[in-house]
Amino acid sequence: FVPAPKIDSTVIRLVPLAGGMPRVPIEDHKHYSVVVHAAFGQRRKTLRNALRAMFADAAVDAALVSTGIDGQRRGETLDIAEFGALAAAIPKAAMLAER
Repeated sequence: FVPAPKIDSTVIRLVPLAGGMPRVPIEDHKHYSVVVHAAFGQRRKTLRNALRAMFADAAVDAALVSTGIDGQRRGETLDIAEFGALAAAIPKAAMLAER
């Protein structure tokens, strides 16, 4: 190309985990996905406020306490294990109806 583009390239190699098992056991993949999307759904919101947009306030607060996750953190700071624990702690029944 002329002029040469100003980009950097990287090659990554993904290696499946041994035995094909996930890093964190997830009982309900759909519910896990909803929790993760809620955490990232409102940019720059704290985890507590982002989750409260999708789930009942009391359920979010109880889940954060039971998992030991600080609700003032942002979704991007959680690791896979923390998201797995959070999804397991928030009951599906706590999901709010469309606002």
